[in-house]
Amino acid sequence: MIHVVARSEKHGQAFLESHSGLRSRIVVKTGQRSYFRLLQELIDTCPEDYVCVVHDDVFLCGDFGVRLDELIAQLNANWPNWGLVGNAAVLSVKVGYAGTNVVRYLSDPHGGPNLASEILPAQSVDGNVMLLNLKAMRTRQLRLPTFDGFQLYDIILSIETVSAGLGVYVAPQLACWHGSRGNQGEFDRAKDSEAFKYYLANAVQNRSIQTLNGTTEACFDLASRRIRGRVELEMDSLRQAVTGRPVKTVAVVTRTQFSRPELLGRTLDTVGSFIASAGTSTRFRSYIITDRKDAAPEDIKRRALVLEADLPHDTDTRYQLVRFAAENIDADYFWFVDDDDWVFPNEAERLGLAINAAPRGAIVFLDCQHFDERPVAPGSDNDVHLYRSVEGHFFSSQRFLSSLSGQNHSPFCGVIFERGALLAIPPRVYETVTYYEDFMTILNTLLSLKCFPIVVDKLYVGISLRNSGNTVTETDRTKWDRSMSEMVSHLLNSPGTSQMLSLPSHAISIAPQHQQLLSEKLHLEQELAQVRHELSERAKLIDRIASSKSWQLTRPLRVAARLFRGQVTLRAILNRLR
Repeated sequence: MIHVVARSEKHGQAFLESHSGLRSRIVVKTGQRSYFRLLQELIDTCPEDYVCVVHDDVFLCGDFGVRLDELIAQLNANWPNWGLVGNAAVLSVKVGYAGTNVVRYLSDPHGGPNLASEILPAQSVDGNVMLLNLKAMRTRQLRLPTFDGFQLYDIILSIETVSAGLGVYVAPQLACWHGSRGNQGEFDRAKDSEAFKYYLANAVQNRSIQTLNGTTEACFDLASRRIRGRVELEMDSLRQAVTGRPVKTVAVVTRTQFSRPELLGRTLDTVGSFIASAGTSTRFRSYIITDRKDAAPEDIKRRALVLEADLPHDTDTRYQLVRFAAENIDADYFWFVDDDDWVFPNEAERLGLAINAAPRGAIVFLDCQHFDERPVAPGSDNDVHLYRSVEGHFFSSQRFLSSLSGQNHSPFCGVIFERGALLAIPPRVYETVTYYEDFMTILNTLLSLKCFPIVVDKLYVGISLRNSGNTVTETDRTKWDRSMSEMVSHLLNSPGTSQMLSLPSHAISIAPQHQQLLSEKLHLEQELAQVRHELSERAKLIDRIASSKSWQLTRPLRVAARLFRGQVTLRAILNRLR
């Protein structure tokens, strides 16, 4: 059934008249004073397994009932742990050509849709149209706080759904026109209330959460830090969303000729650390691809699966090895890491979760960075543990669309490709394009008709720059220019290429990176100022307690207890009394 929360009987009747085709499935709810109580009553007493709750100011499409039934079937088949679905949401990753984590599958006075087609995991959804899995919520005994009013219920329902171990999603099947701008003033008053801040401090681990109406800060409460069961909303929403889904596989491929064994060893060590930290939703495996027969040392074979390609020795095989990997490795995705790069394992699980949730046609962009490496002393060139590294150029994953400008903004190691995207490139291109293999693969994928960009804006790869051994530092650009000619010729004559190249320059330009960094710095400074203020208040409270009569009167008892537990010596006590 579709439950319409109406402001009055008049509004409820108007909704029925404008949705005559759905009349048999509509229940109008009037006289409500709390959205929280309404939702909890549905969870506790509604006899149905699934229910759709909508505002009275939405217009649903004529076949909404059919789409709703299809959505429920699709969720049960592909997202078995689903609990809550909306048509606008904040995600834990960024998606689409705009690289945003705010998805709108609706039209309203704020604007139109910004994405299409895909069901995606979310942190929180908007409440204008919500689909609830009542059966799952009852099984998990989901409980909402008994707040009054009509603000924040969608955010809190999302948090409680994740806390109950269920997934939250955004789906295009719930698309509609929502004829309301909302009331930002009422939202701000509600989110700034002590009750909501106290709720957040006890419900989530995050210092702040992003909502469709802006960022909301949680109060800093030392007592709440010790409460078990609080969710880390970004990560836990992903974890719950992919529960029950098939495991996906990623081949971490290193192309090498074993000419730099020390650097290769470092690469494999860091890949191994990443794999150990990646969790279980996506299975990563390390591969070595080479055109050198019987050249792999035994210790390398123990750390990665070595595949040898039978390719001509008088040609540059770097791009041919990419196709060889796609043809000979059974994996859903491929991540190419050079034999002098290294991988950061800190956010491995996040990447694994994002890949598991990725729709078909996904291309995943990651942050990576140049590091200028030098040996600390003459004669230590082969000891990579004694390299001094200086941070160089940072490649923001959010700038991937700028590659349509004619210059590549995403290194090969900063992109994860579907196997099908690699096999879609003709064999001749793999033979003729060498020095721009990353640019070629990225553009061919971005310009395909079924491309779905995903941005995981965390630092994953360090790219080594040294005095020698890097083709990127070559002064003779002949090979680069020849490869560019081959690449452009293929892309412009491929029948499967979209018209994305015709986008105006301002549409693909990204704000300067330093502006983004300044914005992030400002947010961190504001958060730091808040922490300092809260710590200052707590220090004043401690001073007041320490100077109180009761504290001074009970001090001898506390000293005796510490002496008995061995936390202080008698000599130390006597010295303090002198």
